[in-house]
Amino acid sequence: MDIFDSSGRRIRLTDQNFVAEGGEGRLYTHGGYVYKVYLEPAKVIPAEKIAELARLDHPSIIRPLGPIFDGNRGEQIGYSMMKVSEGAVALPRLFTSAFWNANGITPEKIATLVEAMQKTIAFVHKQGFLQVDGNEFNYMVGSGFVKPYFIDVDSYQTPNYPATAIMPSIRDYTRTGFSAETDWFSFAIVVFQLFAGIHPFKGRHPDFRKNDFEGRIKAGVSVLDKAVSYPSSVRDFGMIPKAYMGWFEALFVRGERGAPPSGDIRVAVQRRKRVIQDGLRVAIREIASFDGAVRRFRTLNGQQVVRVGERIFVGKRAYDIPDGTSAVVLGDQGAPLFVVTQDGRVAIIDGENGARTESTLEAQRVFVAGNVPYLINGEDLVEMKILQIGGRLVVGPGPTRKILPNATSVYNGLVVESVLGKTHLLIPAAPGVMPIVAVPELDAYRIVEAKYERGVAGLLVATKDGQYRQARVRFDAAFTRYDFELRDDADDLNFTVLDKGIIVSIPRDGVIEVAPSTPGGGAVRVVEDPQIRLFMRLVNDAGRLAFYAEHRIYAATLK
Repeated sequence: MDIFDSSGRRIRLTDQNFVAEGGEGRLYTHGGYVYKVYLEPAKVIPAEKIAELARLDHPSIIRPLGPIFDGNRGEQIGYSMMKVSEGAVALPRLFTSAFWNANGITPEKIATLVEAMQKTIAFVHKQGFLQVDGNEFNYMVGSGFVKPYFIDVDSYQTPNYPATAIMPSIRDYTRTGFSAETDWFSFAIVVFQLFAGIHPFKGRHPDFRKNDFEGRIKAGVSVLDKAVSYPSSVRDFGMIPKAYMGWFEALFVRGERGAPPSGDIRVAVQRRKRVIQDGLRVAIREIASFDGAVRRFRTLNGQQVVRVGERIFVGKRAYDIPDGTSAVVLGDQGAPLFVVTQDGRVAIIDGENGARTESTLEAQRVFVAGNVPYLINGEDLVEMKILQIGGRLVVGPGPTRKILPNATSVYNGLVVESVLGKTHLLIPAAPGVMPIVAVPELDAYRIVEAKYERGVAGLLVATKDGQYRQARVRFDAAFTRYDFELRDDADDLNFTVLDKGIIVSIPRDGVIEVAPSTPGGGAVRVVEDPQIRLFMRLVNDAGRLAFYAEHRIYAATLK
């Protein structure tokens, strides 16, 4: 497809430039810019509104820069904008505690991010505009998790172009129309989820049906109400800055409206003490403890590999993680090998002796699945080969698969490619095995988080109106057949797959489910035990069931 930008420059957009498809149009990237091409000519943003939005000249606001035109007919078909920085992620990923743990996110980082978001919205209001639909999917967050990017700015309300749409989950049902107050109310809902990991009007109350946002908001019945129950995966409210908690109480409980607190937002962390003890139907035994919170735990080649802060423990030995580390694998000798990137070039640092081995490989992204590192370099997804020969490392490329890099997202052991509204799962299942499977059941959803383990993909997905669901895809050994399950339990994504082909999951507090990992498998066993909590992160520990929570690792056995 050929287009012209506002300067008359011709630009050719191909599938390699494709980024994503939403309800209104398709996004393409080329030369540091993104181009939105509307699907319906009637919905194209007028050039006059683009001119009004030019006042939103702010580093965090990805605003329309100028109209773009069809390369054949010369009709306006969309607009151009700046490209968000590499490594940015969708803001809803920061709602989950698993993402916090894996990426070292702290309440202090969230407070910095929130303050930047707040100042940007105040800037929008100062220009005489309204954000209106400030739902969580209209933000992205930079790689350091403190810089926000405001996207879908074409929907903002300007003096001459009123907004009409808002996601139901962030709407202020006590007000008619849109105003700065309704913007701040929507912002409060998103911010509460960033701090606490739950929508302020979710949880369960005996007098309200599930997801009754309108009724709960009008009645002032939020998760701050003592009659509301919510999952243990919700983060401690004591981690919310006091100034913000006071604002939340005013908005969500007393029905007041107004701007958030300004000035220095201090975080005074007050963590609740979690008690883990043996259950009635699940035997729980502590097997390891550390001086810091466990960020990740897995077993490789029979060795327990645990990340605590900026250190990796292999067994009882600790190794400092070098700067620039993108992935960690276990070498043949049992020591960690750190995959580091500098200026796009990949190198390996041997944890045993600190020796650095340079390579000719280049990468924009590096991730690990199992004990294998993978890199993305342009349109190539490359399995890295690391050989230890005679005391030295040899690094090179292995099997390679072509991808559309701008339409590809990397999760925990799973790569998702969304092309023209079609979702494909690319699975680095084993060395030399990278099947790609189209899963049309996912096409209608936004993927928030995902995980793959031993033939099973779990995904946290969201509907267009902001409802969250859990999807599970079970594959056969050849990845030629799968089954698909969608369920309402979307509090967290917490499962592991044991060696015997059994999925063990915690769908909600007090429940463990055991199911076959093969498509069309048999019945699900449900084990109820009040000691089971969602915050217990399940792991396959060399064939046995284990979990980690805060500073400790535990073995678990069903009685």
